[in-house]
Amino acid sequence: MNKRYFNIAVLGATKNNTLVFADIECQDYFSVSFSEVEPIAVDDEYLRERIRDLVEYGLRDKVVLEMLKKYDCRPSELVDELVARYDIEEIIDISPYPESFDGIVKGKTIYFESIACGQLDTREYLIPIDKKFTDWLFDIWNKYHLKEDYPKEQIVCAVEDYLYRLGDERQWIENWLRSLYLITKPIFNLLKETF
Repeated sequence: MNKRYFNIAVLGATKNNTLVFADIECQDYFSVSFSEVEPIAVDDEYLRERIRDLVEYGLRDKVVLEMLKKYDCRPSELVDELVARYDIEEIIDISPYPESFDGIVKGKTIYFESIACGQLDTREYLIPIDKKFTDWLFDIWNKYHLKEDYPKEQIVCAVEDYLYRLGDERQWIENWLRSLYLITKPIFNLLKETF
């Protein structure tokens, strides 16, 4: 049996200003998992705050002590040490969609933080790019997930057709981000830039 694996494909945005992706596998069995990601505008100060919060509230004292020993630094220097040593993917889970976008928010890079994944049903709040395809995908997910007996060719054709019609996924996401950040930008900033 030929194996077909579709990397993740964006299904649409949500009412909560997040994106939903489907990870579709058509192999010896059929599988779909969903990821919901939230755009975050990141600069050095944002990363520093996330690390500071992680050190102060998210790590056990034993781990912090091990880091102090490993990096041979004082407690007051630990955040700076971690900022210098770690990349964003070691600080924030961006694994479902590890792409980044520059030029949308001045001085910041937009990444997508994972907020939920797995057998996630987003139908209640998803605003799909293609409602017919998304309804169909959730329907076949309900019927065939993890089953070996499934209409493979029909599913492969439908997914390939959706990806073809979607076109440049990155461009769709960039357009969505631009509209999101334009709409949510404080009105006084818009006025300042206009005059």
